[in-house]
Amino acid sequence: MRDNVAILIATFHVTLKINLFDVFWLLFQFKNNLIKHKKRFTEIEFVVQNLYEDKIKGIIDERRFKAMAESYDNDQKNSKNK
Repeated sequence: MRDNVAILIATFHVTLKINLFDVFWLLFQFKNNLIKHKKRFTEIEFVVQNLYEDKIKGIIDERRFKAMAESYDNDQKNSKNK
């Protein structure tokens, strides 16, 4: 893994002729965005599971469940595609 990162850094540095600080900053931003989106994806999974349980228990009706589930599915797709 570290070898791959070293190769990636060297490639960015040589090919794009940007300094190493910029490369590390880009990697840092990428990692933070990845963590943020993974966290949101997990949160949505939890919410959808609870939403489904509420539907099964009769706490919410079918119409509301479908609307909310669709909204969360779209949010999850957007989070996954970023």
